[in-house]
Amino acid sequence: MLTGANVRDTADNSIAEISDLVLTGEGQVTDVVLDVGGFLGIGAKAVAIPLDRLTVAQGSGGDLAIWVDMTKEELEALPEFKKE
Repeated sequence: MLTGANVRDTADNSIAEISDLVLTGEGQVTDVVLDVGGFLGIGAKAVAIPLDRLTVAQGSGGDLAIWVDMTKEELEALPEFKKE
């Protein structure tokens, strides 16, 4: 449900998209992988942040609204996430 969702900053600007989730061996989500920068997914940088950095709300129509307390520039400055 989270994968593919847009992530917004505190000014409600779309700044990233959730591309993957990092799970524990028990299936609990620990981190969220965001694609930030680029255009239409091309040239985007994957970064990971802890799940608790996101605020998730569900609208009356069932749509998810997701915010992060970081700017696009702060996300872009994070190290690139690489799958192991």
